[in-house]
Amino acid sequence: MLFRLVRPMKRPESSKVQFVQRIPRDVLPMVRGMSLAIPVGDHVVTRRVTERAEVVKLSLGTNDPSEAKIRQASVAAHLEGVWRAVRNGPAQLSHRQAVSLAGDAYREIVGTFEEYPRTPEFWQRHRGYLGEAQQVGASEEARSASRIETLFGGFADKALTNRGLIVDADSRWRLLVEIARVMDLSSEQLERYAFGDYSPDQNTSRFPAFQMHTEQPAPGAPAAPGGTPFPELLEAWWQEARATGKTISTYNSYRHSLELLAAFLGHDDASRVGPENVIAFKDHRLTQVNPRTGKSISAKTVKDSDLAALKSVFGWACTNRRLAANPAEGVTIKVGRSTRTRDPSFSQEEARALLSAATNHHGGEKENPQTAAAKRWVPWLCAYSGARVGEIAQLRKEDIRQQEGHWVMSITPDAGTVKTKQARIVPLHPHLIEQGFLGFVVQSTAGHLFLKVGAGEDFRGRWQALKNRLQEFARTVVSDPAVQPNHGWRHAFKTIGLEAGIEGRVLDAIQGHAPRTEGETYGSVSLTARVRAMERFPRFGL
Repeated sequence: MLFRLVRPMKRPESSKVQFVQRIPRDVLPMVRGMSLAIPVGDHVVTRRVTERAEVVKLSLGTNDPSEAKIRQASVAAHLEGVWRAVRNGPAQLSHRQAVSLAGDAYREIVGTFEEYPRTPEFWQRHRGYLGEAQQVGASEEARSASRIETLFGGFADKALTNRGLIVDADSRWRLLVEIARVMDLSSEQLERYAFGDYSPDQNTSRFPAFQMHTEQPAPGAPAAPGGTPFPELLEAWWQEARATGKTISTYNSYRHSLELLAAFLGHDDASRVGPENVIAFKDHRLTQVNPRTGKSISAKTVKDSDLAALKSVFGWACTNRRLAANPAEGVTIKVGRSTRTRDPSFSQEEARALLSAATNHHGGEKENPQTAAAKRWVPWLCAYSGARVGEIAQLRKEDIRQQEGHWVMSITPDAGTVKTKQARIVPLHPHLIEQGFLGFVVQSTAGHLFLKVGAGEDFRGRWQALKNRLQEFARTVVSDPAVQPNHGWRHAFKTIGLEAGIEGRVLDAIQGHAPRTEGETYGSVSLTARVRAMERFPRFGL
């Protein structure tokens, strides 16, 4: 396929790179008035084609030249698929297909809040969306202006974009009604969790695997009747895996790997997969390039993500008599030690430069105030806690409080995601208080300090987008690719703390690292010990 040549452009009023592409003349009349959902990096951007529009124009959300080229190519490829779908005419979703796509939204909502489902009263307030959708008139104008479109249009765009679909107006509304239904269902399920009822979720089996109807089998077609489709196996595996503590991120990762395998094989019938297919897929993946970084897919990624997914899902199917044998069993990659050209910790100069940039960042007119606040405070909070950037990015106002007379921040899965699934208390370093961090917290509204997530909105998407913005911000200061722009604080915190004579076990407790020996599992590191450690932790001078 030949792509129209388009190059990233810089706007004079912004440091971000812009995508601009002329809409093909033959499809322009058909797309006027259409809203395009376009994946950019890790999030989806919506652009409406106005009556006078002749180009698609959007920000690529980065000022890094190499990342901009990758996103440019990805957006251009996506739009080529859109134009092709428009030429072929919008697809019509059956009721079964709409229910299947709505299942993606259900799994995302429930998976996001399952571990810490807030209060029963919170979910009781999030009901009645289906009834509201059914009261909306049949006209396209009424549907477009409805609150259902406002609340759940993003979910619909994401589901359709993931499948590369352009659908007609009736199909879109059919999907929105089903998403409204699953919002009611998910709020009921999460209310049960909030009351402590973690019995198996009966809703998961109601969503069928998504299939496009074709007259003749085509390359990439789903399993034939009597086969064992990947999506069917994945959903059955997930129903059990959720009950054992697997997270929605694991589900999404496994689904991605199975989709890659289906694309490689040209079918998604697990009963037709043998060890030679898995080996060929493994070898194929090692030749591919990561579209975000422009680098080759690492052997560690193939082993720990792709092969792990196949072994887990196919192994479950074998144990539960869905498959005769696990075709991924025994297939592995011997991952060698990676070459390290420098210490993964920030140097003193890099740390000072990044903290100086954070201190002096006030945000532009077009920057979201909470994003600007994140760039101001998250680097400092990471520097004085050694926490993961995602743990700090999801902090809420209620997570900053006094305990035993000391100001602390609570890093908890209740706020979003913690890798270890264990909450921990981290005392605030005196330097943070002197800089006015508590004043910022007091002036903030209730909820997340650096994120604005409304009811029914995709928390993980906004959270990931903020982490991307923080990574881009840090990368403008710390350009050495051999150090991770935000993870470097975890290394730096441990290095500086040990130099200051702070016991390793105390530093581990503050950072959320697991005990290194069986003996260290006995007893606990008290808040008093953590406060003393933070008092000894040196200040960063600019």
